[in-house]
Amino acid sequence: MTPGEPILNSQIKGLNLWYRRSRALVESALSLRELL
Repeated sequence: MTPGEPILNSQIKGLNLWYRRSRALVESALSLRELL
């Protein structure tokens, strides 16, 4: 394991969280549009 790996791993985890959060936001916005 190289010194840069933990930083890369935490960055990937942060990206995954951000991606999941934005996916949830988009899905809720779409369902709201269907309700209107």
